[in-house]
Amino acid sequence: ANTKLEEALRQAEAAGRAKDTFVANMSHELRQPLHIIIGFTEALKEEAADAGRDDLVPDLNKILSAAKHLLDLINDILDLAKISSGRMELAVARFDLANLVTDVRTLVAPLAEKNANAFVVDAPADLGAMAADERRVRQILINLLSNAFKFTHAGTVTLKVRRVTDDGREWVAFTVADTGKGMTAEQVGRLFQRFYQADASTTREQGGTGLGLAITQSFTELMGGRPVRVTSVPGRGSEFVVTLPASVEPPAAKPVERPAPVPSTEYRVPSSEAGGTVLVIDDDPMVRELMARYLGKEGFGVVTAGSGADGLRLAREARPAAITLDVMMPGTDGWAVLAALKADP
Repeated sequence: ANTKLEEALRQAEAAGRAKDTFVANMSHELRQPLHIIIGFTEALKEEAADAGRDDLVPDLNKILSAAKHLLDLINDILDLAKISSGRMELAVARFDLANLVTDVRTLVAPLAEKNANAFVVDAPADLGAMAADERRVRQILINLLSNAFKFTHAGTVTLKVRRVTDDGREWVAFTVADTGKGMTAEQVGRLFQRFYQADASTTREQGGTGLGLAITQSFTELMGGRPVRVTSVPGRGSEFVVTLPASVEPPAAKPVERPAPVPSTEYRVPSSEAGGTVLVIDDDPMVRELMARYLGKEGFGVVTAGSGADGLRLAREARPAAITLDVMMPGTDGWAVLAALKADP
C-alpha cells in the first residue's frame, strides 16, 4: 500500500511539474494576444477621439480596463508557473531606491483614494542604490500595498524603507503596515498558500487570484531574501516586512526552447518628408501592423520584418533611422540580431 501511495505521489508531482513547465513555456503565447487587444483598443480610442466620436470612448475604456485586469490575473498565474518550473529568471541591475519608492508611490496613489486611506511613505532620501531585479521588487511592494489598501477603509497605510547591516551583509528592509481589519493567527498561518484568500467577502467585491502573497514570498526567496515576516491583530491592522540583500546574486540562466521559424511578410508605410524610416522586427504579424499604424500616424515611414534574418537584410537595404526589435523570436532571436547589427558598420 505504501509503495502504491509513493508511486501515486511521484506521478502527481511529475504531472504538476509538466503542467508548470508547459504554462511557463507558453507564457509568451498566452500574454501576446492580450497585449495586441490592448494595443489595438488604445489605437481605436485615439482614432475615435480624433474623429470626434466621443460616444465610443467610454466603451473602449471598458474594453481596456477589462483586458488589463485579465492580463494582471494571467501574469500572476504565469509568474507562479515559471517559478514552480524553475524558469523564472532575474534581471539583476543597479537602481536607485529613492526613484523606486517614488514610482511605487505614484502607481498606488489611486488605490489609496479608492477607500479614503491616507498613504504615508517613510524613506530617507539617502537610501542609495540596490542591485536586484527592480521589476520584481516593485511587484512585491505593489502586491503588499494593494492588499493593505484593499483591507483598510478610511485608515492609514505606511511604507517604510531602511538599509540595515546584519551578519556582515547589507540588507534593504521594506515594511508595509496598515490600520485595517487585521487577521487571526489561523489566517496568518495560511496566508502564503496559493489561491488562498483570507477574506472571501472582500474577494467577491474586489476580485483577485489569491496568488499575490505566494508570488511575493517566491520572489523574495528567489532573490535570496529572508522569509516574509507578518504580524497582525484582528481589528487593529497588519504589518508585512520583506528583507532583501542590497546586492542580489542572480541564479544561473536556463536555456529557453524556441518555436520553429514562421514565414516572414513585409508591411510598408511610405515615409513623409517630416519623418524618417523605422524598421520593425517582430515575428507576430499583428504586432507589426500595430507598430506600423502607430508610427505611420506620427509621420514615419515603416518597414517591417517577421524574422531576424529578414530584419538584418532590410536594415542594410532600407538604412532606417531607428529599429524596434522583438527579443523572443524563432530562429535568430532578438539578442542575436542586435549583436549582428552592432557588429556591422
